[in-house]
Amino acid sequence: MPYRLAVRKLIKGRRALRELYLVSLASFALSLVGYVLYELYYPSDVVLVEAFVWLLEGISFAGLALAFHVASSKALAYRARFEILRLEALATLFASILASVVVVLVVWRSLSHHGGEPTPLALSLYPLASAAASLILERHLHRTMHAYEVRLASVRAVASKLGYDVVFEVAGGLAIVASNTLHNPLVERALVVSVGAYILYGIAMIAYEALAYLVWVGPRGVVERIRGRINEVLRATTRYPARRVKVEMYGTFGEAEVWLEAPGDMSLAEASRESVAIARRLVHSIPELLRAVVIMVPRQPARPREARREQPRAPRGRGGRARRPQTRRARRYAKRREAAGAGRPAPTPRAGERAQPPASGSRVEGGTNGSTRAGGQGGAGAGGR
Repeated sequence: MPYRLAVRKLIKGRRALRELYLVSLASFALSLVGYVLYELYYPSDVVLVEAFVWLLEGISFAGLALAFHVASSKALAYRARFEILRLEALATLFASILASVVVVLVVWRSLSHHGGEPTPLALSLYPLASAAASLILERHLHRTMHAYEVRLASVRAVASKLGYDVVFEVAGGLAIVASNTLHNPLVERALVVSVGAYILYGIAMIAYEALAYLVWVGPRGVVERIRGRINEVLRATTRYPARRVKVEMYGTFGEAEVWLEAPGDMSLAEASRESVAIARRLVHSIPELLRAVVIMVPRQPARPREARREQPRAPRGRGGRARRPQTRRARRYAKRREAAGAGRPAPTPRAGERAQPPASGSRVEGGTNGSTRAGGQGGAGAGGR
């Protein structure tokens, strides 16, 4: 049953990707319009750069959709591991690098181009219309994610990129208007450079998020949001406290490992049924989870403070530190020494030392080497031999 839920979520994500293909087609169309204006109307650098940006975005958007389509097909048809969905994050990282290269080229062209006339005022409509198109496509993608109840990482990256494109395109249109008003083409270059730096910052954030999916368990904000939703579901539907919640995201989707504390008198069969039911409930309640592993561990009762005080302390050494526990080999060696020492004669007292008198009820026998030996033969006197 949990695998069927995962399959349904992947199919829902593939349906949402149709909107990404539409965005890619719209990008190709806007790029074609820009090239036609550049070739037939006026060779403006702003128009050429805008058309080139739309072309690369159409390619990158189509690549993101194709990457998720291939990864989900492998997971559905061949039952591959869900880690293959990291291909979506890899495609997002590649698209971010490509977009940053385009922005750097645009800024470099603006800085290295000298002289020339301002772009005709009529061509300011192209970047402004492109900004309106980017805003409409961004809102459409957000509505799509809300309708399908799934937040695809590739769709979120595309929506973020379109949001930065709105700023870039509005700045391009205003730069054309300002350069015609002031009769100075330097205004276009200054705005392009400043907005290009802002867009590079936004692209760096998108690339960092994609890299977090590839290298770590996912972006910290996404992981904390999923972990919070898991805790909410557990508090609302179960009576077992959570000891550990681990989340690993592969891009749009991910998996979770949850450790719950169960009563000590719960049987293994009951614990197995409870863990399967809780895992199914988590996958059903959280759209981003494809798999959940629930582990039931016995709850450790808290010991009273009095029992802790009555617990015997470990033996201490000369420095006051607790002695390390002896190993089994060391204990056997100590027992052998005690057993061998019971039948050995006591050591001879050194010069200047006084031998201790024997205890009552024992007999002291002298040996040839002057040593003494105590034996429990009975008798009160001490006899020498």
